[in-house]
Amino acid sequence: MVTHSAMVGMTAGVNNANVVIVIGGQYDTPSASFVGPAAEEIAERYFFDRVSLSTKGFVPREGTFESAQSRLGTGLPSAQSRQ
Repeated sequence: MVTHSAMVGMTAGVNNANVVIVIGGQYDTPSASFVGPAAEEIAERYFFDRVSLSTKGFVPREGTFESAQSRLGTGLPSAQSRQ
């Protein structure tokens, strides 16, 4: 599992059978997640066969639109659809 969420990482990490990678970056307290350019750079290194995505919006050519205060209303290219 790869996540930018501190809460998801801690919850999934309770079970030693789970492989959990929490991507770093600037910590956003209200969302308990890591955001910003460093998080995006790390996320771009991974390719997934399956994904479970939570976002405020998704436009294939623009990316996701997030609710984290530091990223409000911005498209994240790392989450773009690879067509």
